[in-house]
Formats: sequence, C-alpha cells, structure tokens
Amino acid sequence: LLQDAPQEFLRPFFASPLGIERWAGFFALMAAMAGAVADPPANQQSALAAAMDIMAKSNTPPPPPRQHTVLKVGLKEFEASVVQGIEKELEGKIPKSAAPEVVAGWRNATEAMVKKEYENATAPIKHLVAESWMKLKDDKKDQFASMISAKYAEIYNKSLPQFVRRVGVPAQFEHTFSSMEHFNSSLAHSIASPTATLVKQMKDYTDLIYYGNIFLQARKAMSLIAIILPDVE
Repeated sequence: LLQDAPQEFLRPFFASPLGIERWAGFFALMAAMAGAVADPPANQQSALAAAMDIMAKSNTPPPPPRQHTVLKVGLKEFEASVVQGIEKELEGKIPKSAAPEVVAGWRNATEAMVKKEYENATAPIKHLVAESWMKLKDDKKDQFASMISAKYAEIYNKSLPQFVRRVGVPAQFEHTFSSMEHFNSSLAHSIASPTATLVKQMKDYTDLIYYGNIFLQARKAMSLIAIILPDVE
C-alpha cells in the first residue's frame, strides 16, 4: 500500500517525527490484529500489548517550551522618564500664538516622537546586550546583566538633563509652535543629539563589561591551571 501511494499523499502523514511515530504504532497495531488469528493466544496478547504501548507513547504531549528570558536594563523606564521630562519642560511654555493643533496635541506628539526616535536608536543596543549575554557562560550571565543594569542607570541619570535642556532651547521661540510640522521637526532635531550620545555610551560600556567578563573568566581558568600544575624547581 505504501509503495504504491503517491508521495504527495504520504508527505502530510510523515511531516514530523511525531507523525511517523504515530503511524508506526498504527501499522504495528494493524499487523498485530492481522496475525491474531494465526498466532497462539499468548503471542496475540504480547503483540497487541506492544502495539498499544507504541500508540500510547506516540500520544504523549510534547514537553513545555523553555521559559523566555527577559533582561531588565531600564530601557522602557528611561523612555518614560524622557517623555515626562520633556512634557514638564514644555508645560507652561506654549505661547498664546501657538497653532490650535499644537495646543491640543503636543503631548501626544511628544510621546510618539520620543518613542519612534528612541526605540529606533536603541534597537541595536538591545541586540548587543542579548547577544553578549548569550555568549557568556551560565555562571557569568547574572553578573553581566546586573552590571549592565547598574551602569545603564548611571548613564540614564546623566542623560536625562541633556534631553530636557536641548528641547527647552527651541521652546523659547514662538515659531516652534506655529504648526504641528514645525513642532515635530524641532522636537526630532532636539532629541537626536542626546539620543546619539546615550546610545554610544551604552554600546561602549556594554562592550567593556562583556570583554571584562571574558577576561576575568580567562584569568580564573589560568589560575586553576596554575594550581593544578606541579612545582618546577
């Protein structure tokens, strides 16, 4: 039957190891039932039991997926802090001559602009941290994540005033609020420089901490070798 069946017909049934195992159990059961008449009762029971055992194992559910690791380094929290800092800086500085669309939507525009620029700029940092973490041995992963989180917190504290200060400069001019287009352009230009500085510092310290862990790991291995080696006189 299998030899004469078209390949296209058989492919769905053997598309995975689990499917092959289930079909093997099915055919084993059919073979046991076909030979039940000719075999002695003891052999019949043994064959049927073996076939049923294969079928039972094939229905065993797959193991649950591994839990996904999430490294908390404060990126989302800092994004929220930047938005709040800028809003606090601009609040009360919107001139009476501002366009109605700016008066009504500057908060939403600020949040959207920061989210866009910040997340685009920090995407490579996320990848770098995750890749560096994966390359480390298990006994170094927690230490690396802890050091990254602590160092990033220092960078955030120093960077936040830069965002607020840069946004505050064009806020002194009424032209900035003359239209939503001008407001968005001014905001994007203002946060570009502190964002670039932030990302560069994060990258530099991520590399430094990663290679520092690699160096300490190598020194530990060399120390162990030195202990094991015999004295030479």
